[in-house]
Amino acid sequence: MTERADDQPLWRFFDIIRNPVIAILTIPSAIAVGLGLTGLACSWLDRVIFPNLLDHIFAAPAAQSFLQAIATSAMAALSLTYSLMLVVYTLAAGNIGPRLLKRFTTEPINQMTAGILGGTFLFALAALSLSDDKNPPAISVSVGFLLAVISVLQLIAFVRKVSRHVTIDDEIAAIGRNLEDALKTRFRRDAGIMTVADCSELTPESHFDPVLRAKRSGYLGAIDIQSLVKKAQRGGIVLRLENRPGEFIQQDETILSAHPTGDGIDKLDRLVVVENARSIDRPVEFQTNLLVEIALRALSPGINDVFTAIAAANQLVSALLTVSDVQLEAIVHIDDKGDPRLVTPAMKLGTTMARALHPLRRAAADRILMAEALARGYGRLYDSGGETMKKEVERHVRLLFEGLNDAGHMPEDIDQVLKVLPNTLRSVVKK
Repeated sequence: MTERADDQPLWRFFDIIRNPVIAILTIPSAIAVGLGLTGLACSWLDRVIFPNLLDHIFAAPAAQSFLQAIATSAMAALSLTYSLMLVVYTLAAGNIGPRLLKRFTTEPINQMTAGILGGTFLFALAALSLSDDKNPPAISVSVGFLLAVISVLQLIAFVRKVSRHVTIDDEIAAIGRNLEDALKTRFRRDAGIMTVADCSELTPESHFDPVLRAKRSGYLGAIDIQSLVKKAQRGGIVLRLENRPGEFIQQDETILSAHPTGDGIDKLDRLVVVENARSIDRPVEFQTNLLVEIALRALSPGINDVFTAIAAANQLVSALLTVSDVQLEAIVHIDDKGDPRLVTPAMKLGTTMARALHPLRRAAADRILMAEALARGYGRLYDSGGETMKKEVERHVRLLFEGLNDAGHMPEDIDQVLKVLPNTLRSVVKK
């Protein structure tokens, strides 16, 4: 957990620029303007500090022609970059899922490429605007040559990276890794964390009063845990977060409650962000929904790509394996004295598995290949999970085979799916 300064909203800037539209404008613009100002500085050095430097190597007209070539090439490459981005993103949105656009536009390599190419153009333009026919802009030409080399290398890396966005298996694997990281982060046990069961100060009878309500409807986003803990410590209270990050909340719905009372606690709205859409990398739900969406689109009659759906299902199962033996309880964040200060809600295993696997099970009723993949995943979850996981898997397995029987598959096909299950789960089906 990163510690942020209390009552300072500056940290929210970094959450704001994660917005796809703002990110694709802010970061490249900052790089481009910075390189443009560098061009002005280099021209000033050429004219004032180092006049006639290297004039015996090349003439001023040749240097100006060189800068003109750099400016023209950089702008052409920038146009190509954005055209390629639009084409690839259109293909990805149509073939994989439209919500992937939000993740693509915030990738650093896209922003760096646009910024470097735009900055190289502005650099050459600024250097040309202050150059004359008497003194060759030696420093500007040298830096411009370096930027040209960097731009070529960056463009090559960009093309290689963007070409992978239309490779659906790579995208599914990347989303799966993000989901695993999000789950590991969600259930990480830091030194300043305990469970409700271990907290004797809180009982089921503890009464919490609302201290912060949502000013608008949206998805619960960034939570500044450290600052909330400090505020609760100064007020001598315990705060409770009523919703998990990523959940949709209505206007005036309670976000934070306090025990025993929250009188005198203000400016809490600065520490909690309500977003228009789910965050790309924080909530587990966003990554889960992406994989489910890809799988359902692949299983639709218009696409009918079962193996893509199987790849998405495998990634979902792999992510669930990271929490298969974790007790999903409410978490209590404590202060430096060991006192409870912030209670965050539990992430129920049954709800998580239902969101990830129920839609795929329903869509797999008419597809034996998909049913086999789900059965294989159920077996892995059953073998590695605790008691709660085993009970959930047993319920999913019963529903899977009930759906296969209702779909009217041949007994041989259903037996083929049954053989994929471990022996301990086959008995559940035969009951």
